[in-house]
Amino acid sequence: MVKDVRTLLLDLVIELRKEGLKVGTSEAIEAYNILKSYASIVGYEDVNEMNIEEIKWVIKSVLVKRSRDERLFENAWNRLTISKVKVAESMMKDIEKELKILGLTFNEKIHSTRKLLERGTRMQRERRRKAYSLLKRLGIIRRTKGGTSRVISRDEAYRLLERLINRGYQSIVDAASSEWINKLQKMSIHKVSDEGTAMYIDVDFKYLERLDTSKLAKLGVEAIKNRNYRLARKAAELIASRLNMGISVSNINDVLDLLNHFNLLSKQNIETVLRSNPRAIYSPIISKSKYLKDVILRLPPDCQRIVLPYLLRNMELSQVIELLDKLPYKALTSISKSSTTHLGKSSSFIHIITQVAQAYDKALQALTEGAGEAYLDYSEYLLNSSMRKFKDLITSEYPKELEPLIYKTIELARLTTTILNSIKSKTPFIALEALTRRLSFNEALQILQKMYITSDNPSLRRIILHQALRLWFKAKRRIRSNIVIGSKKTQHRAHRLDLKKTIEKLLHWSSQPLIYRDKIRKRKIVLVVDISGSMREYATWTLLAASTFVDSLSRLVLFSKDVNVIEIHGRTPINKIIDILLSASFSGLTNISKAIIEASKSIRPQTLILISDLKQTVKNIPPHKVIEHITKNGWQVICIAPPEHDESETKRITDIGGKVHIIEDPAKIPRILSRYWS
Repeated sequence: MVKDVRTLLLDLVIELRKEGLKVGTSEAIEAYNILKSYASIVGYEDVNEMNIEEIKWVIKSVLVKRSRDERLFENAWNRLTISKVKVAESMMKDIEKELKILGLTFNEKIHSTRKLLERGTRMQRERRRKAYSLLKRLGIIRRTKGGTSRVISRDEAYRLLERLINRGYQSIVDAASSEWINKLQKMSIHKVSDEGTAMYIDVDFKYLERLDTSKLAKLGVEAIKNRNYRLARKAAELIASRLNMGISVSNINDVLDLLNHFNLLSKQNIETVLRSNPRAIYSPIISKSKYLKDVILRLPPDCQRIVLPYLLRNMELSQVIELLDKLPYKALTSISKSSTTHLGKSSSFIHIITQVAQAYDKALQALTEGAGEAYLDYSEYLLNSSMRKFKDLITSEYPKELEPLIYKTIELARLTTTILNSIKSKTPFIALEALTRRLSFNEALQILQKMYITSDNPSLRRIILHQALRLWFKAKRRIRSNIVIGSKKTQHRAHRLDLKKTIEKLLHWSSQPLIYRDKIRKRKIVLVVDISGSMREYATWTLLAASTFVDSLSRLVLFSKDVNVIEIHGRTPINKIIDILLSASFSGLTNISKAIIEASKSIRPQTLILISDLKQTVKNIPPHKVIEHITKNGWQVICIAPPEHDESETKRITDIGGKVHIIEDPAKIPRILSRYWS
């Protein structure tokens, strides 16, 4: 029974507004009216006679509209309905109980932690470790300047509990876990191992999610050393889920040890690890994996070059030929003789194709970067040298298994010769034509973008733009984007007649045979693209991701420290948009917040696509706050991030209900976004 429900409701609305929830006066009145109706239906004479839990349930059902607002409601409700004194007394009893297990009292010195924890039976030792860990995390047991530990005084404990209750904690376990994770967030990764005795009790997922992947891996490894396997498994499962999303990691050894311990090292996880650090192939855990042959095909060429030589050491000739035939040319440039000596005479031929690949790589550098005569001469030398050896090989007896590689070598040599001749004759468009015809979409676009930025020849830039458009239209036909909807069938006479469907209806003697096409307007979006220095590594990825939306734009925003807003009108040609994207120079600091604010100015709310690593480097309002603000105003915000991104900001955006997709292959974007617009 409550003394005055109206006062409680008004106080609750004030508390919720402090928490950031927009609760209107009309909603409070509606909640009170529903309470009165509920009371009369159930049989209460007055709302003040209702049970406190019933009052909470009714008010919550009216005021809480989203699942993420429930925690805020619970915190505000508990502050109003639960006496802080009672909570403090309850938490103090729990502390005294834990101290009793350890045989300690307030204000007592601990001369030897080991002696304190290691006495008694095995179950008693386990219980002592948990009690000690809980009190240390909570701050009841603290380290002194002399190197020993002590229990704080009762007065200090009450002051500590008062601070924790004001932060919304209701139990010592929640408070200890949350405060300990906050401490870990602030300390360096090397100091995590010093937290040994604090690792004996379990921590909930919701607290562990605050830690970045590197600290989480270190925490998991240390938890295994301290035999806290529940905590270690939770850390491992969280890391595995992040790796599945494509989030890269730095401390590879800790990650691999932890995942391998719980048998969580999947194909996707190995791929993410090798993408961020290809030299992890030398780790025994990765090198023994059965997934390596599949994973290498999905890595970028720069990673393949490092992984391939090690992988070839333990492969038979047929497997080597099958793998090399599938890999791009650039991946073949670093195969050493030592990695293929076990293949006998065939090793000489693999060395030849490596030399041809190196000649191609140098010729490509001379074409795209204007690297000069030295690269051109070295490329010619490598090509001529390898071709002499190649002629000697094919005129002698060679294993028939090598035929796929022989054809690939001939094709690569022809392409290299075309590039060299086009450079000498100053007709680079011939090389461009050959490259865009023979390379994959990603490789070709990367080359075109490099040449477009470095070239100051207007006619060459027009040719590059033409080739880029051809690539884009080809990719568009392949991807079949769900972003732009086509047309639907209707019987409304104001639209074009669909002859095929009409004839079909006539043949079936339909009473309404005339079918017309009704065109649906293209979905328009605001595209915000990060071209700061932190995205330089993902320049091609960014262009591919942005090109998905080229024919659906109402506004294009390119930003680094400064923001460039480009209005896209109905008649803006696609080649102009491609030109803008290809001309982007990835450099400078990152001001995401300013870009979003500028992108949403003076335009009706619609869909905003943000392509960024979410690493805000300019001091401003945090991006998640800006996203939350414009979302409340009717905008739909979808963030697309590369594998290397700011995990903490990603977490904050998802916590407020934002949509963040970590995408490795931009070709997957239409399929992912179709769930919003299907």
